[in-house]
Amino acid sequence: EPWPAGFSAAAAAAAVQAAVPVVALVEAVKPHPDAQTLSVCTVNGGKALGSVQVVCGATNLKVGMVTALAPLGSSVTDHAKGVKVPIKAAKVRGVESCGMLCGMGELGLLSKGEAATKEVVVLGSALQPGTPFEGSMVNSADLEEEDEESDDEPAAAAPKKPSMASALMGSDDDDDDESEEEEEAPAPAAAAPAPPKAAAAAAAPKAAA
Repeated sequence: EPWPAGFSAAAAAAAVQAAVPVVALVEAVKPHPDAQTLSVCTVNGGKALGSVQVVCGATNLKVGMVTALAPLGSSVTDHAKGVKVPIKAAKVRGVESCGMLCGMGELGLLSKGEAATKEVVVLGSALQPGTPFEGSMVNSADLEEEDEESDDEPAAAAPKKPSMASALMGSDDDDDDESEEEEEAPAPAAAAPAPPKAAAAAAAPKAAA
């Protein structure tokens, strides 16, 4: 039996019935206790599956992200070999894993010869956990991300508002600044220095004897 102890019969039946990856919400991510490159995730696979624990080596995992979960009983694509691989309960370095979080390769969305990355797919935040995965969901998520990036771009600087007085006079503040600069009187020239006393005495006529 591919399900571990404590995994409900209803959840197992739902997984088998689906037999396909589903939309899932990542609820928790913590480091694997015995592997630096692995994470232990708690993901919500919808009402039928509930929250399950999955060990994953993806590099883009974070709490709150929406991705694709291949539950127990479903299958994924081995991109390197081009074959389907069934998902069974397993222990990864001593930690139980009840499913697989999927990247483009596991979902069969990469063309032959295209290299798979170590990232899971990122789906739109509006998707409901438990919804059967469809390839179009990836494109929708890309559009949503582009919209968020455009919303984050800073708005163009607003033009400087003229003062009330200049607005009423039909002019702007920049013109007023220029006219004020033109009206400023030039600084007075420095006074010529007084001639030395000796020179002044020589210049004066001699008094009559």
